Amino acid sequence: MPSFPAASGVITRFFIETFLFGIYLVLFLTVLYLKLVRSNDRHRTASFWVLIGLIIQWCLIFAHWIDTIHETYHSFVTLSGGLEATLYWSNIARPTSLLQITTFILTHIITDTLVIQRLFVIFSRTYLPIAVPVALLMGQIVAGSGLINVFAHPTRESLTVLALHVLSNGWVTSTLVLSIAISFYSTAAISWKIWSIRRGLIGTKLQTYGPDRMSVMFFFAVFVESAALQAATAIVLLVLFQVGVAGQAVLMPVTPVIYGISTISIHVRVSLGYSNEPRTQPTMSLSQNNAARINFTTTTQTDDMYTGGRRRGDEEHALAVYGEAK
Repeated sequence: MPSFPAASGVITRFFIETFLFGIYLVLFLTVLYLKLVRSNDRHRTASFWVLIGLIIQWCLIFAHWIDTIHETYHSFVTLSGGLEATLYWSNIARPTSLLQITTFILTHIITDTLVIQRLFVIFSRTYLPIAVPVALLMGQIVAGSGLINVFAHPTRESLTVLALHVLSNGWVTSTLVLSIAISFYSTAAISWKIWSIRRGLIGTKLQTYGPDRMSVMFFFAVFVESAALQAATAIVLLVLFQVGVAGQAVLMPVTPVIYGISTISIHVRVSLGYSNEPRTQPTMSLSQNNAARINFTTTTQTDDMYTGGRRRGDEEHALAVYGEAK
């Protein structure tokens, strides 16, 4: 089969995206099962809108992956590689290119929205902590719309890859910088929230699991809850995009599925906590009260942590993001 200059990049991104999509699909189906089958009615109702957001994200990532399959097949089978495939990839006005960038931007926005929602939950549905990331998200929507417009209305001067890189650089840079700012803000806020309660676990979880495991749990909780994988990907993509087109040609197409894995990992952890929650309230002595609060064994006097029930104490909110180890 004849080759063409972009052949290696096309094949590489196809295999990487397919592999990562397989991981993402398993995690997504796990969340669906835990939410729709294992969770009780109270949790299922409370997490409805979050589940809708995850489904929309899955649809966007699935559409992006299908478009990648189509472009790969069209390049190597329909066009048989060679000059025709080179011309195909040089034409940024092709519909599949617009679909790729649109799903990339929308996935990015949905992912950051879900991160902000998680921050909202962790801070007990308080609006002040999310004011800054919401403002950043509005700016990201504007920047993303500008980038989509570059692809949707290409001019004669922008119909080359190099010209497109120059025209879109400002929009891409703005989108990624705003997303990184949201991630950094969320990481700092979540770290503070978890660390502030970690000291309260000295007499309970620390005695049970030991300081080493508590440290691992802390960093794991921050890594998952703050979508650190998403932030790292955005930083690398920003650096590569400033270097040149070739540097980000493979990473940018697989970014949506990486964001999906980052987001769904949060909700896998949350859903696993719900699937293990007792359905009835156990009896307990007064001396067991503190341990019971930390273990979330009471169900009749608490609201759903997933939506930030107001009646839970700070210890219970923090432990919900710290990991419901029983």
